[in-house]
Amino acid sequence: MESNPPEPATGSHLPAAGTLPAPGAGPTPGLWRRAALIFTRPSQAWAGLGDRAAWWFPLLVVAIVSTLTMLAVYDRAYLPMMTENVERQAADGRMTQQQLDRAEAFFGGPAGRAINAGFQLAGVVIVTLLVALAVWLGGAFILGKEKFEFRHALEVASWSGLISLPSAVLASVLAYVQNLPIREIHVGFGILVPEPDVPSGLMTFLRAFLDGLGPFSIWDVAVVTFGLAALGWAVVREAAVAVASLYVVLDLLGAGLAALTTHGG
Repeated sequence: MESNPPEPATGSHLPAAGTLPAPGAGPTPGLWRRAALIFTRPSQAWAGLGDRAAWWFPLLVVAIVSTLTMLAVYDRAYLPMMTENVERQAADGRMTQQQLDRAEAFFGGPAGRAINAGFQLAGVVIVTLLVALAVWLGGAFILGKEKFEFRHALEVASWSGLISLPSAVLASVLAYVQNLPIREIHVGFGILVPEPDVPSGLMTFLRAFLDGLGPFSIWDVAVVTFGLAALGWAVVREAAVAVASLYVVLDLLGAGLAALTTHGG
């Protein structure tokens, strides 16, 4: 008498062959809890973002905090840069003293502050979208993740953008204490490059590139790596190679633009 084969066990916790867990799967933390995890445990900060959009929250936080920080040190760290060009034109005789006084009054008044605050807000949004585009291309092209959506890349870019706040606040504090324009403050390795007597495009390129390789930038790259790995079904090591490669390319482009806009070199 033949015996029937045993029935397959049910209730197994093992996934079927070839299946993968949903990106960012796990208990979904609250918005503020997730923000804290970005700084403390970035590998665990992405749960629930595969199915539910929350990119707006960190984007709003970064935009508001960075704008308020800029306004707090505006007179000492930003206003000198606003008036530098018009002062140069006045020194060259291309602008009268009366025009110079009006320009300085405008930049130092409520209208000038409001316009620069608007530029700051718009800049945060534009930079976040560009980072999201780079992460999306990295996930879809470099890693071959065709199902990696732009919305997932936007989550990675927005939440990792929180890492920019400590460096922005530190730079603003240093600019205020030292009474220097914000562009002369370096929180990356660019501080190791001496300031030339005459502005040089090459020195500007080198300093800007090294600034992009500072500790805060490396921290940001690490967080983006964990985000891409979690929301893009990628191995952390592969995600790290993709993110690092993209970041170096973007850092080189940014340093090149800074060198092209250098006066005097």
